[in-house]
Amino acid sequence: MSKTASPSWIIPAVLMLASTVGMLATDLYVPSLPTLTEVFATSPETIQLTMTLNLAGFAVGQLFFGPLSDRFGRRTAMLLGLSLFCVAALGCALAWSAEALIVARILLGLTGACEAVIGMAVIKELYGQEKGVKIVAIYAMVIAAAPAVGPLLGGLMLVHFGWASNFWLLLGLALLTLVAVWRFLVETAVPDVTALHPRRLLAETRLCLSVPAFWLYTVGPAASLGAIFAWITEGPFILIQQLGIPPDNFGYYQAMLVGSFFVTNLIVNRVADDVSGQLLLRLGTIAAITGACVTLSLVATDTLVPWNLGASVSFFGISTGLIYAVAPLKALASTKAATGIAASWRGFLEMSGAMLGSAGIVALHDGTPWPLAIVLAGCAVVILIGDLGARLIEPKAAKLESM
Repeated sequence: MSKTASPSWIIPAVLMLASTVGMLATDLYVPSLPTLTEVFATSPETIQLTMTLNLAGFAVGQLFFGPLSDRFGRRTAMLLGLSLFCVAALGCALAWSAEALIVARILLGLTGACEAVIGMAVIKELYGQEKGVKIVAIYAMVIAAAPAVGPLLGGLMLVHFGWASNFWLLLGLALLTLVAVWRFLVETAVPDVTALHPRRLLAETRLCLSVPAFWLYTVGPAASLGAIFAWITEGPFILIQQLGIPPDNFGYYQAMLVGSFFVTNLIVNRVADDVSGQLLLRLGTIAAITGACVTLSLVATDTLVPWNLGASVSFFGISTGLIYAVAPLKALASTKAATGIAASWRGFLEMSGAMLGSAGIVALHDGTPWPLAIVLAGCAVVILIGDLGARLIEPKAAKLESM
């Protein structure tokens, strides 16, 4: 299929729809987490594994779908991933135990990875790095609506229809997305019959992971997502169990984080032509450090209440918006490896950061807000390290891009 087979806005719109479903797969059922401990008569740590291991599956899945999209094309790989995603969503809705839900959530992560790795590869192939910054900013603004609306909708569905209704809704949306991808997504890559050969995979992996700039432009987004998923994993327990808000109100506090992310991307889209990527990364680092310091102060002084917790975590929404608009495309541009392979490893490392943020919460969970404050502080330190390293290596990366 030709790259010009559809209007230029169609492909980003389809990718945004797919990404929205992927985001809902994480956020829609978040208000149900405390309830699931009662439904399955298990511990909070076990239920939190439905989040942590979903992220692990999401990370590993990107290593699979990147090379697969190089071999068979972006469109074919996306159709396969979404089809399997529908099966996994059905498994979540029908789960009869915590263990069954954990397995289904792992499969949901593995298959949901297709939209992330393939979406970024398609954007790079269609728009390049400079124009891609604006496209990614728009892309991020649209899919940011899912984490804002998801918990609000999920909380209402939990109260009125039960926890499983979240996954039935997700299945319906995934089927709709599958039809949209089949109908509108055009191919942007020429299938490479050698893409899955072991020697080729190893060579491309070495070519990608041997570039310091690739790592430095990846750890920032990874740590940003680590902070956000630490909040998603622990936030419901702090707000609902420790601070006593109703489950269907959790979405309002999630909306504070998502709103900060949305507004930041709106601003980035407007100023992208006049502001350097390095300045955006630096501002993202400052926002993350501010958020971590404020959260630590609130917990240490025992002045934590729902609204100021939501506000302090929102700094990480600002940080993620600034960093994510620049770093992913710079990471892909820093290496000569095949786009699918590079996008796979970038996505794997990024989602590994998200998984580690969630896993840190599971490991430290003690019924207090301290685990969240500690993990957020650790994420801010990693973001700072990535920013400083990227600033030092930027001249070399720019030279490679111009070759």
